[in-house]
Amino acid sequence: MNKFYNELKQLYKKFEKFNEEKVPLCAAETYISDFVRQGLSSDFEGKYIQGYKNRIIEKDNIGSNYIYELLSLTEKICNDLYHAKYVDSRTLSGMNCMAILIMAIVDKSSTVLITTKECGGHPSLANILDNLGIRYLPIPYDFEKFEINYSELNKILLEQNISFVIFCQSDIISQPDFSKINLPFSTGLIYDASQTLGLIAANLLDNPLCHFNNSLLIGGTHKTLPGPTCGIIMTNNDDYIKKIDFIISPTLLRNIQPNNIAALCLALIEQAEVGVKYQKAIVTNANILGYKLTSYGIDVVKLNNELFTKTHQLFVCFDEHTTNLIYERAIKYNITLNKRISKLYTGIRIGVQEITRYNYSESDLDNIAKLIYLLSCNEEKEDTIHNICTDLSHKKKPYFILDDIFMV
Repeated sequence: MNKFYNELKQLYKKFEKFNEEKVPLCAAETYISDFVRQGLSSDFEGKYIQGYKNRIIEKDNIGSNYIYELLSLTEKICNDLYHAKYVDSRTLSGMNCMAILIMAIVDKSSTVLITTKECGGHPSLANILDNLGIRYLPIPYDFEKFEINYSELNKILLEQNISFVIFCQSDIISQPDFSKINLPFSTGLIYDASQTLGLIAANLLDNPLCHFNNSLLIGGTHKTLPGPTCGIIMTNNDDYIKKIDFIISPTLLRNIQPNNIAALCLALIEQAEVGVKYQKAIVTNANILGYKLTSYGIDVVKLNNELFTKTHQLFVCFDEHTTNLIYERAIKYNITLNKRISKLYTGIRIGVQEITRYNYSESDLDNIAKLIYLLSCNEEKEDTIHNICTDLSHKKKPYFILDDIFMV
């Protein structure tokens, strides 16, 4: 057998062992069920299309009509879940989706407002705009309240010619209050909900499409929405629909990954069936874990007296030295959390969407809080940490899933 085969085989065995042993606290990852996974290995894989999203062209290969039907079905489901009449699921990931959308609808001579890295925005957004030569300004942010400074934002929107307001937050414990934004008719709003698509589908967070006709809801589909790695663009605005449909393909995308779209379709169906219970459990677990962490004397950012978060994320604060110590030990024990050293906060970001998929109990959440505390201590209690990690990793049994396997 080819030497690279053995190398790949060993690599996969090591990753499989890591995956079995990990304590999954990364806010940017998820578990996809076998129900969703069947789409990835389905016979949709390899089918080639060349046309626009909603119509076949002569250059398309025979049989491409089935892929267009798949795209149409995905659109129908999103119409129910997100109240979007136009849905484009052809892009590859959240940032690929953002980059393609900007190239399709944002004029290079215009000015946009963005969530910057300092307030939890995705760092790639500024890089995309820099590479495209598009001028941008930061959306004003209140770092004490952990929210948008709406009076300053509305002042900019009134006084300056802004083409788009682009919200793209990686670190997010509450979403913008759309009712406080005085969005001019000439200004569009792009809301990247990569982190929160599942919560929006369950009506636990606001949907910008229900507030503004001149808005787009976009994002990656593999965080609180437990689907494959895809990008999705949704809007009800006819002008945006024309630009997206005629510019994205075939100018910016040619062929797509229909097997990923099949898996996304299954993930959306799964969420339509069990998503509300799952998403409510996410927010409940995040807030319970917040209280558990504070019982160990750990500082966790709070939105108010009652809530630590309205999403799947917690901002857990430590000094820089302790943050680095926790992160080094997290690598050692396969605990997939995120380190943050920024103006927004210094500490670790925890996401509970994956442990909620495994139906972790309140006692398990207490063990996670204890684990974070032990990681932060100067004295490393290796045996205790290892035992807690082993106990938590053995409890990863899929929940909030469908189990009908038909793509075989």
